[in-house]
Amino acid sequence: MLFFAALLVSISALQTDQLSLSGVVFDTNAKPVAEVHVHLEEPTEQKQWDMDTKADGMFHFDRLSFGTYRVTISHEG
Repeated sequence: MLFFAALLVSISALQTDQLSLSGVVFDTNAKPVAEVHVHLEEPTEQKQWDMDTKADGMFHFDRLSFGTYRVTISHEG
C-alpha cells in the first residue's frame, strides 16, 4: 500500500522559538489511514518522537525547536 503524507509546519507564536508539525496520511485512494506509525527525528540533537495516526489519519508534534527533521512513516501490510 502506498501512502502520501501531507505535512504542515507552523510557527506557534512569534514570541516563542518553538514549532509544531502536523500532517495527514492518505492511501492511494485519498482516504485517511489510521494507525500509521510516524517517527520524527532531529539528528543534530539526537532527539526522537513516535506516534500513530488517529482515525482521521492525522498526527501532530508540538514544542519542536527550530532545526532539520526527518519524518518516516510506516504501516504493516
